[in-house]
Amino acid sequence: MDEVWKKYFEPRTLERLRGLRLAARRAAEGAWSGAHRNPRSGRAIEFSEYRPYTTGDDLRQVDWKVYARTNKFYLRRREDETTLDCHFLVDASGSMGFASEAAASNKLVCALRIAASLAFVAAENHDRASLTSVGAAVTPRLPAGSGPGHLLAMATAMDAIELEPNVRIASQLAAAAQSLPSRGLVVILSDLFDDAESLLKTIRGIRQLAAEVLAIQVTDPAEAEFPFSETTEFVGLEDQLALTADSRGIAAAYREEFARHRGELAAGCHAAEVTFWSLSTSDPLHVRLPQLLQSAAAR
Repeated sequence: MDEVWKKYFEPRTLERLRGLRLAARRAAEGAWSGAHRNPRSGRAIEFSEYRPYTTGDDLRQVDWKVYARTNKFYLRRREDETTLDCHFLVDASGSMGFASEAAASNKLVCALRIAASLAFVAAENHDRASLTSVGAAVTPRLPAGSGPGHLLAMATAMDAIELEPNVRIASQLAAAAQSLPSRGLVVILSDLFDDAESLLKTIRGIRQLAAEVLAIQVTDPAEAEFPFSETTEFVGLEDQLALTADSRGIAAAYREEFARHRGELAAGCHAAEVTFWSLSTSDPLHVRLPQLLQSAAAR
């Protein structure tokens, strides 16, 4: 079990993520006390309970009388605050199994490590996380929950996910979002290898259902750089079709198309008020994830 935990919850990444949070730009909706403002609260703000201080919290909310008695920092949690449910939708289509020699893992494992890291951030802030794999079928793997036991169950659920070929990820993501039990933050983890217009239509639809959407494109460095220089046979991971081509002859056009597709996704997400991150399987997550979270919090 310890090996499964470390496979997805990397200790050095978790250490760098302590004190950060998944910042929601819009007000969240929920029924539990937490760190996100509830849009349904009235004018009166009533005291609810205490929660421990974490790095980045507003010091003005510290209860200094409690500190004088306990020598520990606690914040007065208000009734207009609510826990954020973070729903992780992970692409389990065949293309997520690709891994080049330069990659630390295939795209699915990298996506799951990102999901695990962000679920840890959610738990650190008393938020909840759910996990759904999106392949030929939409499979809820773990309902929303929090705490060390829940994260351990998430690692086990992640290790049971298998790749499935012949998946149109745009339509499957739309079905997955419709099945979510509550509004909250929806985190999409996928290589987003589908028609850009179809993907953006799906993402806009999810944006209407969720309080916030974070789309994370996970790709292999070889997919962006196209380092091939000889006649090469390319085998599809979705339909298993093979194509033999002169790599030098198509390299420039391929790179241009890859950049155009990513740019179209980024621009479309921005227009829909959806956060778009692009990560590579060669990226050190203990460096990149804190950078991205800090950048999002600064907006």
